[in-house]
Order: sequence, then C-alpha cells, then structure tokens
Amino acid sequence: MQRRDRLRRSDRPGPPAGLAAFRSGPHGTLSGTVKDAATGKPVAHATVGSGPDIATTDTHGAYTLDLPAGTVEDLTVKAFGYTTTAPVTLDIADGQALTRDFGLSAIPRERVHGTVEDGSGHGWPLYARLTVSGSPEAPVWTDPVTGAYDMALPKGSDYTLNVTAALPGYEPLARKVMVHNKTVTEDVALTADPDTATAVGYRLELADRTETFDSTAAAPQGWSVLNAAGTGNGWEFDDPTQRGNSTGGDGAFAVVESDNGPIGPHQDSQLISPEYDLSAAQSAELTFKTAYLYNPNQQHMTVDASTDSGATWENVWTGPKISDSAQRLTEHVPLRQFAGHKTVRLRFHFVADWGYFWSLDDVDVQTRVLVPTPGGLIVGTVRDARSRAGVVGATVGDTADPDETALTTATPEDPAVGDGFYTLFSADPGPHTLRVTASGYAELTRRTTVHRDRVTRRNLRLRPDA
Repeated sequence: MQRRDRLRRSDRPGPPAGLAAFRSGPHGTLSGTVKDAATGKPVAHATVGSGPDIATTDTHGAYTLDLPAGTVEDLTVKAFGYTTTAPVTLDIADGQALTRDFGLSAIPRERVHGTVEDGSGHGWPLYARLTVSGSPEAPVWTDPVTGAYDMALPKGSDYTLNVTAALPGYEPLARKVMVHNKTVTEDVALTADPDTATAVGYRLELADRTETFDSTAAAPQGWSVLNAAGTGNGWEFDDPTQRGNSTGGDGAFAVVESDNGPIGPHQDSQLISPEYDLSAAQSAELTFKTAYLYNPNQQHMTVDASTDSGATWENVWTGPKISDSAQRLTEHVPLRQFAGHKTVRLRFHFVADWGYFWSLDDVDVQTRVLVPTPGGLIVGTVRDARSRAGVVGATVGDTADPDETALTTATPEDPAVGDGFYTLFSADPGPHTLRVTASGYAELTRRTTVHRDRVTRRNLRLRPDA
C-alpha cells in the first residue's frame, strides 16, 4: 500500500540529479541517505527514484534527486542484496528541497563456492576473477594454487557469474546460478581460446584444405554449380570473357559473369563446396581471394554454410557494398560456430539482374586445435626482502628455457595475493631453477619442482642492491 509522507524541509539545496540537467520546468529536490536498517552502515550504489527520475547513492549512502513539481508517485529505493522499499507518494513544490532518509533490510545470504580450472586438457587450477551481473560489490578472486573461490549471495534469486582468467588466452565464461536455501557448489572450467592461441602450455595445430580451381573444364572434384530454374550464365572456370585472374591468385579461377549478356536475364548461381569434416576442430576459418565489380541495386554476393547437406544455410559473409569500383580482397571469415560438426558445406551465392562479375580463387578452410604440452604452472609473489612490499615489473624465468619468462604484476583488486604476483609455465615436470631479476635488486636463483598439470607456489624475496 502506498503512503503519503510529510517530509521535513532542508535548508541546503542538493546538486541536480536524474533528469535535472534536462529539466527546465518547475521542480524541487529530494535528498538524504540510505543505510542498512540493522547495522546503520551506509548503502552505496542504491537507486532512489520514480519512473525516469533516479539518483544513485555515493559511498556514504547520500543521494540528491531532482523531481518535477507536483505529486510524485511510486518512489522506491533499491539496492543489491536488500529488499526494495514500499512505494512512497510525496508532494513537492517548485524550488522546494526535501530530505528523506531510508533504511533497507538486508536479504539473508547463502554461500556460493567452487573452483575454476583449465578445461582444455591440462585441468590445472586457474587464478580468476569472478563478478556477479548487476552487483556493485567488489570482485572475488580464486586462490592461485587451488582455484577455489567463496562468496555469499542474497537468497531467492538467480545470478550470472562472470568468470575471467588472469592468465591470457582463456575465454571468459558467464554461468547462471540459482541461490535459494542451501549452499551452492559451482565449479567452472575455462576454455583456452584456439583463435588467439596465447594460453601457455598449448601448441596450435593447423590443418588446411585448399581449392585452387586449376581445371578450366569443370568444377573441381566434389564442387558443384547449381543454377536456379530458368536462369543460366552461372559459375564458370574457363575465364569466358578473358578478364584474367585479378583475385591475387595464380592460374585458373572461378568466376560468374553478369555484364557480358543482354540486359534483363536474371542470374541465381551457387558454387557449392564438398563437405568439410570439422568434428575434431576447436575452431575454423575460411579464407578466399576474391575480385568483383559491385552493382548495389542489381547484384548480391554471399557466402553461406550448412551442416545439413544444404537443407538450410547460415550466412557467414556478405560482399562489401562498394559501388562501381573493382575490388581485390583476401577475406578471412570465422567459422568457429561450425567447429565440432562432421559435415560442413559452403556455398558462394551470386544473384544479379545484369550486374557485373564475381571471381574467386584459393578457397581455404583451416581447422585449429590447441594441444596440451607437458608441464605445469608456478605461481607466487616477488617481494622486497627488507620492506616486504611487492616488486612489480620483476622478470621470473626458467634457466632451462630462456623463452619461458613472466613479469610480476600488481593485484589491486586482490589484497589476499598482493602485488608482485607472477605465473610461469615450465615444461618438463621435475626440478627447475628459477632466475629473478629486477631493476635495483640483486639477481636471485631458487630451485623449485614442477608438477605436471598442477600449480606450484614459489614465493621469492629480492635483496636491494647495496
């Protein structure tokens, strides 16, 4: 039930908020603080408002809201982790400054915990950052050695956990969790990105299948040309107008001509590839060389993919809309969404009514697979031996492999770990010697043991130069 409250006047005007910067008509201001009703602590990031008129509390729980003069209905206060207040109706006069403080009741919380690990073969725990969509609260970080995390979320809602690895090369993940009346265990496995291929401990294997259209007599083996009923003059391979290969490729090529006939014939021609087996691929990419002259009103060029032998097609590329100018391009088209499918076909689809031409060469489908290489991770912090402060920018390396190095970084969001943090991949499980260097410090070497597919902690202390 709404209630009409008598609000006390305030002698101090508040700064404009909400739509104040755009409001020129009669208006007043409402200001105050929002606190936890039980503890009395200020509630930051709470929203106070009615309809489009909204203000957000600062770190002290304070707000100032500009409102149109008259009766304001359905004013509520909302904050993550708190019960929304009952709607309030108030009257405000032009130029009037009102003050209203609000107390919010905290929603009981439930534990949400689990681990974050590599999901692409190594399975090692990952140091990762977790946030909750819609929550202004600080992120939660996993333990760098165990990958464990622990948080508490308000009961009675569903949430989205956003998980990002600190190590480069892993794809972020959004995971739905339902929090009600019992502890939630939610383990997360992050995938090493086969497209960026920067995750440590993996090598990228590539496999290419390329068509160069060397034959001028017919479509290559496994390829076909399909012209719509009642149409002709489709894809050809013998350069019928002797324009030459302008795609950037060599020798013969595929071309569909549209400007070498009488005005009016409709063309609808498909150049369809054989099947590509992407069942073992983690990602794939289509590359092709192309040249064309584009007519924006009478010509359409697309590339489509099918996983059901052509029963349905999904567009993956559309010819750039550049008019009346010959173009020569090498196009790279992601096919990540088709990885894992055993039968993938491509079609190069040309539709025109007396357009120009489209030519192709060197059509290549490349599969990408990340393969784990033996080894493990070493994590830790590098600190000043005297002050115990973290040393940022130090280089930690494995003496057995000069290419394996890591720089220490700051961790402003995770004081539990502290500045000077590093993660180093070392191949070949067993004893290793670490070398640490930093400007202003004496070089340090220390022994450690690398365990396959596991994380080893090795904290290090540098002595300042004399």
